[in-house]
Amino acid sequence: MKANTTISPRLASTYRLFLRGISASVLHHGPTKRTLRKLYRKTFSEARQVEDKLSSTDDCQPRGELEQWLVKWNQRIDNTLHLLHSSATNRGLSHHVTRNLGLLMSAYLREPKRPVWNPQAPPKLPKPFGSKSLKQDSKASFNAIAFRTLSEAVRLAEGYGDLTLGTIPRRR
Repeated sequence: MKANTTISPRLASTYRLFLRGISASVLHHGPTKRTLRKLYRKTFSEARQVEDKLSSTDDCQPRGELEQWLVKWNQRIDNTLHLLHSSATNRGLSHHVTRNLGLLMSAYLREPKRPVWNPQAPPKLPKPFGSKSLKQDSKASFNAIAFRTLSEAVRLAEGYGDLTLGTIPRRR
């Protein structure tokens, strides 16, 4: 079965409105705007997949469950659009949240990729104390702990405010 390549007008309109809201909320700052777009892209692709399942003829999940998910998603997106509008119109807490979220995401995406383990490679010798790579490893472990803590705080905020703050894209 060929995948549906058309996007519903309602979803496309919401996505364009979302992109304009992101741009205005970070004062049209290019790098932050691009970073936040990456953050929210997966959320909209999930909604498109649900709409495709609803429009298809085969029922892999109960139709009521998918419609309920889509209603909940629409409510979360509405609340997020209110946050972005508030962020664009005044420079209060909502503006600081969106700006800092963009800055943190850009720092996360700039972080170098972790090496992949190769079982055929010879074992590496332990690093001497005070070496630069040891400092880099401690910085990487601190960043990992910080991002885990941040992701937990984001999930709590999403649950409390019934909005979405995006999904961190996986690095390849």
